[in-house]
Amino acid sequence: MLQSPSSEHLQWAKEVAECHHEALSRYAYGMCRNRERAEDAVQETYVRLLKQDRRKIESHVKPWLLRVCRSRILDIVRKEGRMSIIDSTILEQKSSDRPHPRQVAEQHDLSKTLLAYVDLLTPAQQEVLRLKFQGGLSYKEISEITGKSVNLVGVILHHGLKRLKTLVSESDPAPFSELQ
Repeated sequence: MLQSPSSEHLQWAKEVAECHHEALSRYAYGMCRNRERAEDAVQETYVRLLKQDRRKIESHVKPWLLRVCRSRILDIVRKEGRMSIIDSTILEQKSSDRPHPRQVAEQHDLSKTLLAYVDLLTPAQQEVLRLKFQGGLSYKEISEITGKSVNLVGVILHHGLKRLKTLVSESDPAPFSELQ
């Protein structure tokens, strides 16, 4: 018989879920592009969080959550035989002050254009870029999530950014001038 988690463990898991839910949901949706499957993967991640010994994962809970969620998504994708790594929510950013609607529209258009270029990258480059820039993770954390070495993560990120720069420079770079 499984022992129920203590109220202290439940409270900790709730706080972890609240803190990381948005990033975890975006990550899951970006991997499978299906809200229902993404929600299922996130929920399964929380179930596994409840079963984990807090002391073993507390120091690296964010990479642990992303790794568990990634594993669940990959299981789903293997079953379905298809995978799409990138999502338009990747580059959306929240701001504490509300920008002018025109700026929001311009940023949305810029993000959409940039994401069209990101779609041309390899799945590994897309995933590493998302974890680095959307998730704000270190190379080491990305390495732990993807199972790739820290050096390989750096190489993949470098090649992905280099390819993006080439793609942008081959097109009309004017919309991206504010990024430089």
